[in-house]
Amino acid sequence: MRLPTFVIAGLLLLYGGIAWGQEMSFDARLSTSSTPARETILMQLQCRNFEPDEVPATPEVDGLSIEYRGSSQNTNSSFTYTNGRMVQQSEDIRILSYALTPERPGTFTIPAIRVRAGGRPLSSQPLRLVVTPARDYSRYAFSRIRTADDRKEYYVGEVFEVFAELFHEANVQVDQMENPVFDGFLLNRTGSGNPHRVRVGERTLNRIVFRFATRAIKSGELVLGPVRWNTVFLFRSGGRRNSLFPLLDDRIRKEVPTESPPLPVRILPLPREGRPQSFGGGVGRFTMEVEASPLEVTVGDPVTIRVRITGRGALDGISLPSPDHWTEFREYPETSRVELAPDQLSGTCTFEKVVIPVNAEVKAIPALEWSYFDPEAGEYRTLQSESLPLDVRPGSGRAAPLPLPEQTDDPEPAPTGLTHIKPRLGNTAASPVPLLGRPWFLWLQCLPLLAWIAGYLHMARRNLLERNPGTLRERRVRQLVRRGLAELKGLAAENRSREFHATLVHLLQEQIGSRLDLPSAAITEEVLRTREIRDHLDPHILERLNDLFMACNQSRYAPGDSESELSHMAETAAEVLSHLQSLPHRDMR
Repeated sequence: MRLPTFVIAGLLLLYGGIAWGQEMSFDARLSTSSTPARETILMQLQCRNFEPDEVPATPEVDGLSIEYRGSSQNTNSSFTYTNGRMVQQSEDIRILSYALTPERPGTFTIPAIRVRAGGRPLSSQPLRLVVTPARDYSRYAFSRIRTADDRKEYYVGEVFEVFAELFHEANVQVDQMENPVFDGFLLNRTGSGNPHRVRVGERTLNRIVFRFATRAIKSGELVLGPVRWNTVFLFRSGGRRNSLFPLLDDRIRKEVPTESPPLPVRILPLPREGRPQSFGGGVGRFTMEVEASPLEVTVGDPVTIRVRITGRGALDGISLPSPDHWTEFREYPETSRVELAPDQLSGTCTFEKVVIPVNAEVKAIPALEWSYFDPEAGEYRTLQSESLPLDVRPGSGRAAPLPLPEQTDDPEPAPTGLTHIKPRLGNTAASPVPLLGRPWFLWLQCLPLLAWIAGYLHMARRNLLERNPGTLRERRVRQLVRRGLAELKGLAAENRSREFHATLVHLLQEQIGSRLDLPSAAITEEVLRTREIRDHLDPHILERLNDLFMACNQSRYAPGDSESELSHMAETAAEVLSHLQSLPHRDMR
């Protein structure tokens, strides 16, 4: 029995290893040939022009941890001209990815990996990996906590400033500092300085400082810290880039948190001995100002007393003592308002208290006393204001009557009997202009006609675009690129690398496909080598376009560009897409 032609062709493709003129091959690659211990690198297996029957078994090498991470499918396309027609040739590549982590220094050999494709065995070449001793990350970044005055003892309620500092080299990226929570303390972040270069020993490092206004809420042996920083270390892999593996980056990103050691401090309780009755809860150094208004009143009228306490210390928890000798006043609860300085270590607390004199014998507002604890002197201090003279007049005992409204015109007497008919018409009002005589009303009647004309032109333009798919696609791509560039800037600002590169490659494929009249899925790096691109693009723009495709391919396996790199890539994409829009359409060549 003679087999059909298509069956013979399928057998040749399966067992002969020929896929549209392309031979099958199986290769293994490492992202670098040398790495420090406990650093994870990438190993990839390339299955060119075939699908493996199953995922090959992970080789077992003493001292190496190898973990399968998944597979992906790539298609490399090329274009050639035959008899004046462009012919596309494709090559399918199945990539199997593995994470490889060495556990100790030494030289390791990864044996050949075997795979089967339709029953046919294929084997990769052995790989050699040199592992150096593990990196000491404390050499590149370290953190510490210190107080502004370098004291080790504070009192409960005393406000002091704490610095959280990070020193790092240029190859360290700082994503953020986690909000610290110290047991027994209240923290308020007062600011952060820009990174600046400082000299530490024999090295010059970058220094980042966060400042906190800190207050202890309990006594005892407490600790400040630790503070945890999210840091990313960037190192050169030491390997050479291979043109067959453009997706492998020559930088290694290592996320290692940097943590500061805790700082022990002793918090002392406020002494009970010598505490005055007028103590209002303040701990620090303060001054007091007292004023009242009005100072001339009648019995029963309110007087507002304002007390301003200004100084360095916590102001949100202080209060005014209630004097027990103000028997000649009726008192109301006071209100307070706190205004802090930018450093939140000092400020002003304003109390407003309303009192009412109950008799005319009151001649003055008594002096006020307010006490606080001075942590520098270790003792209580009392502030006392002067008495304010007050002039109180006796009251009438009844409320003043409400004033009656004034009447300026005498009311006309009510008419009696028959009313005389006016012999003259008197004052008349001008009649309004009718609507037909007003210009705005006439223009308003034209609006329906103008709306009908605009709708007719819109329908005619839409019908014209539907009859010309090329123009419709070009218009759609132009809108897509405009929205996509705005989206790229947003993704770069949010540092979303994977979504950024996916959007970028989609914009490039759509723009090039619309100019070459090709499907967007058929646009790859191979299109850049065609004459239609090379003859109409500046070599500088062509090189940038190739770099953008290369960066998009790399992001699929090694995402992690910084915000500044993504922003620069977005600006480059805007320039390249602008030049691609100037390419002549295939129908116009």
